[in-house]
Parts: sequence; structure tokens; C-alpha cells
Amino acid sequence: MNSVYISSNNRNIGSIQTERKKKRKRKAFLSAYDVVYIAFLSDSVNVKPQRLRTMFCCLRNCFHGLSFATIRTPKRERNPIALDTTHMGNEVVIVKNGLRICGSGGALTNAPLLQSKSYFEVKIQQGGIWGIGLARRDTDLNVAVGGKDSESWALDSDGIIRHNEQELHKIQNPVQEGDVIGVSYDHIELNFYLNGESMNAPVIGVKGRIYPVLYVDDGAILDLFLENFNYTPPMGFEKIMLEQSLL
Repeated sequence: MNSVYISSNNRNIGSIQTERKKKRKRKAFLSAYDVVYIAFLSDSVNVKPQRLRTMFCCLRNCFHGLSFATIRTPKRERNPIALDTTHMGNEVVIVKNGLRICGSGGALTNAPLLQSKSYFEVKIQQGGIWGIGLARRDTDLNVAVGGKDSESWALDSDGIIRHNEQELHKIQNPVQEGDVIGVSYDHIELNFYLNGESMNAPVIGVKGRIYPVLYVDDGAILDLFLENFNYTPPMGFEKIMLEQSLL
């Protein structure tokens, strides 16, 4: 598999008075990008030009909202939980410290849901084809939506909650660009929320070592919120915690 890492080494950052200022500005500029990872299909697979155009258009929009300013702000400790670049589809793009996904395919987080009551949110930053839900590690991540196999449960952009290619629920209120989907899981039920309101479509039977999963295609961009939520979580539910935090 060919992997391409994109950085901003060759970008002009403006006229600089001294070499010291130039180095300092360049360092601040590069740190704004962090790591951008694009995984393409293997050489034996032909990627259609239309798919490549869609991917790079998505990549351009993925960078929208990323700041390159050199204004110094107090550093906050980064949440170690994020989308996992070692468990994602071949055409997935992950940016914003592992909190934004675009391209084509799915990605798991790097931490499972171990606590009794977990909650996270996903904002539909840009519309397209997408899926949001839970999955086990063995799920297929080279698909545009979730619930296509026995290892995943997902609310998809067509308003259908799926598992193992079966339709479990049909959501009446359409999800639109800019909306926030909340996801709660207590090892008994999986529930979805639209802008803070329950969709009243519980999913049972989600068992095993479970991870949050996001899917995108056709220009969709999703932002993952693991803390500082847009809406108050249901009573008793908290942000995802690492295993050592539960001890």
C-alpha cells in the first residue's frame, strides 16, 4: 500500500525580518497541520479519476478551519483518544489531531468503550454519504456506510440504522449538514441523538470489544467530539475514558 504524508514544508510564510523569526514562524506553521495521512489503494487497484477528484476536493475542504496563525495560546493537554490511522479504510483522510475524517471509508477510534456508560458526538461538517456508530475491530472499513456486516452497527446518511445489512430503524427527521449526532452506549443499548434529542431508536445486542466508528464518502466530512460536547449527555453518561482511567 502506498502511503503519502502531506506537509507544508514548501509553503511561503511571508517575509521574515531575521532568520530566528523565520524558523520560529515555520515551526508554528507546521505544527498547525500536525500529521495528515492519506492511504491509497495498492498498486494493483485502479482508482478512477472521478474518485481521485472527489478525494482531493474533500481533502481541500478538510483543511478548512485549520488555523495557521502564530498567535501563542495556552497549551491544553491533548486527549489521547482519537481516530486510529492504523484502523481505517484505504482511501480515508484523517486530520485535526485525529478528530476529522473525510475521503472514502471508515475509521475506528484508538480506544474501545470499556466504561459502563459512554457518550460521544459527531458533527456533520459537510454532507455526503456517511455512517456513525459502533463496531468491532474485524469490521470492514473499506465501505461508505456502516452496518454492512455482523461487526458494525450504524446510523447512515439515508436515515437508516443498520446491522449486518439489516434495517433496524428508519429515522423520520432527516439529518442535515451542520447537525450533531450524539451516541450513547451502556453495554445494553446503543442510542442515537439528533441535536440533543433522542431518536427513540434503541439498538440492542451490541456486544464484545466495541469501538466508535465513522464512515464517509461522496465528499462527506465528519468531526468527532470526545469532550466539550455541543449538547449535554444523557444522565449518567460520560466521555470515553482510557482503561487506566477506570482503575
